[in-house]
Order: sequence, then structure tokens, then C-alpha cells
Amino acid sequence: MEDCDLWPFEGKVVPGKLLPVVLARAGSAARLLFVGTRHDPTTPLGNAERMAKHMTSPLLIREGDGHAVVFGDENDCIDTEVGRYLNDPDSARDKTCA
Repeated sequence: MEDCDLWPFEGKVVPGKLLPVVLARAGSAARLLFVGTRHDPTTPLGNAERMAKHMTSPLLIREGDGHAVVFGDENDCIDTEVGRYLNDPDSARDKTCA
């Protein structure tokens, strides 16, 4: 048994098959802002790219290695764009920060 077998699940159960919940964003909710790093060894950028596409949300990419840290004085561009998003979610757009 896997650990995730014990997690609550609200999907449709069909004998012999497990159908996952489809992710969706309420029409009235603000778009999400996904942030990823080009060479993150733990959370690959491809994951953020797929989620941003699936949720029709903007993607903010930090060029570099490791994790993207927001408001940690690591990258002014990331901090500025996330701050802009928090003040005005409609202003968010795809962007790459060096």
C-alpha cells in the first residue's frame, strides 16, 4: 500500500479503476500565478508549465538553478512580478526573469 492510498479522495470510483479529480478553477476566481526555475532538480519546470497551461494561468520562470524563493532578496524580478500579481491578479503575464 502506498501512502497516497490513505489520502481522502473525491473522485469517481469504478471497480478496478480509479478516476482522478479533474483540476478546475472557478470562473470567478483570479488566475493562479505559477513560478518555476529553469534548472530546479526537485520540481521540474515542466510541471509548472503543464499546470499553468491546464489552469490557463501565467507562468513566471526564473533562469537558474535551485528553487525560486519569493521575497527572499534572491531575485528582484521575481519579487516584483509576484508583488504585482498580489496587488492586481489581472496584471499577471508569462515572463522570464534572469
